[in-house]
Formats: sequence, C-alpha cells, structure tokens
Amino acid sequence: MSRAAAAALLLALAASGAQAQSAGSSGAVEIEGATYAEFDERSGLLTLRGAPVTVRRGAARLRAPSVVYDAVRRHVQASGGVDYADPQLTVEAPRVTVWIDEERLLADGGVRGTQGQGSDAVSLRAVRLEVFGRDGRAVATGAVEVRAEDVTVTAERVEAVRARDELVADGNARVVRGEIDGRAPRVLVERAAGTAILSGGAVVRQGAHEARAETITVDLRRRRFTAEGRAVLLLHPGR
Repeated sequence: MSRAAAAALLLALAASGAQAQSAGSSGAVEIEGATYAEFDERSGLLTLRGAPVTVRRGAARLRAPSVVYDAVRRHVQASGGVDYADPQLTVEAPRVTVWIDEERLLADGGVRGTQGQGSDAVSLRAVRLEVFGRDGRAVATGAVEVRAEDVTVTAERVEAVRARDELVADGNARVVRGEIDGRAPRVLVERAAGTAILSGGAVVRQGAHEARAETITVDLRRRRFTAEGRAVLLLHPGR
C-alpha cells in the first residue's frame, strides 16, 4: 500500500457505487430476520422491521432494525443502526439511504468505515458520508478522520475522486505521518506521487524543525518537504 494510502478508503467507496450498480443488474435479494413486513401497493413502499433485518445480494449484506424500500422512486432507507459489509468494505451508521438509479449513497449521524484488514486496513470516521457512484466520487464531512498505516488525514471535509486518484481535505486540514505534522486550510493528497500539498498558509513540523509558507509539499514516502511562497524556517541543527 502506498504511504499516501490515507485516500484509499474514500476512493474505494467512490468506486463501490459503480460496482454495486453492475452487480445489482442480476442476482436474487435475500431477506432474513423480519418480524414485521408490510407492502403498500398504492405507494410502492415495502416496510421491514426486525432485530435486525438482514438484506443480502450476492456478497453484499445490509443489516438494520428498519428497512423501507420505495419501489416507485427506487431507493432504500435503513435506520436504527445500519451495518453494511461486502468483501472489501464495512460501513456503520445510524442511517443509510441508497438511491439505486442515481448510484448514490448517503450515510449520516456518525459514520465509521473500514477497507481491508490487518496492517493494510484503512479506516474512516465522519459525521456524514456521501458516495456518487456515477462520478466515482465520495465526500465525507464533519470531523473527518482517514487513517492508513502511519498516515492520518483530518479535516472538516474530505473528498476523494477515483479518476484522479487523489484526496482533497478542506477546513482545518491536517496530515500526519511519523514525525511530520502538517496543517493548512487545504491539503491535496496525490496517491500516485506519494505527496501531500498543503496550501492557503501551511505549517509543517518535522521533529524540532518547523516551516511556514503559502504552500508546502510533503513527500510522504521520503519524509521531507519543500516550502514555497514567503517561507519562514525554524531549524535546530543537530536535533
């Protein structure tokens, strides 16, 4: 995994909408654990309740105490503590809504997600997560934390774009790897290059050393940085 792998989970989520759409074109849906089921033919609403209800399609599983499927608008609302899992991802949130035709997913109320296992696992925490499968894009907002290996990215808003293989963190953004600790209004993580570009007035500390500049580029693989634009350096030789 790249040392800039903090973007991996959101990128995987951005890809998952398109994958789910193609997988969802065939295959049966299995429903278990429903203690209450009601179908309103007039409105097209199927309401399921259980402790919890489990919905499976292929390798994907959705589990929640309450699931409402709107057959007319083709969207699913799950609430009461939702657990989604497939071979690559797990997502937990109080509420999850999926718009099937739009390939859009919204999880809110406090979201936790994990991609991979063990030392390769990438984790996400946020208040809200929105995935746009058609665009290959995912947006997390509200005290966002993305963590992979020894790289952590935090911000008020984090967006991942699959096509560009990059992550953009806005609002009190911070990237930490080992002794490198960088803060700026905006951080762009480029996974292929293994770099984090901090802009809008950045501060980077590496051990006892500190740099302040309009833009600072951090090489996450080599653990070094380059400052540009009214740079001020505070160095402690020998430390």
